[in-house]
Amino acid sequence: MSGRIRVLIWYRCPPDKLDSFIETFHAISTQLAGVPGLLRSDLLQARREEGSVVLMSEWESAEAFATWEASARHRPTGAPLREYADTARPYQFELYQILATRTATVRRRATSQRAAGLQLRPLPPEPEEGMCEA
Repeated sequence: MSGRIRVLIWYRCPPDKLDSFIETFHAISTQLAGVPGLLRSDLLQARREEGSVVLMSEWESAEAFATWEASARHRPTGAPLREYADTARPYQFELYQILATRTATVRRRATSQRAAGLQLRPLPPEPEEGMCEA
């Protein structure tokens, strides 16, 4: 299977070091600008688990990520965050294949266009509860 992937890396960061962690994330992101295949990176903080932080990056393909991971720049670039790796997890990172994407803004835009009196094609039916859209 080819296509976009997301890579999630789990960290444990004490609350008193979070600002420094975020600054380091921004510094690393600046260094990663222009890396072939890297589309975006987001830093996420758990709302229920204090200290749990996840770095989520999106790549054009697993091959693009593998090329980056094998490059000489990979290890030194990510080194400043390694001390925060969540070693309690069985894996510190995981690759996820994007199977489907759905954007919530499509229906809102269609509703506002209808309100403006524009003619639109009918919207597809909503998926049933528990079903995902491919």
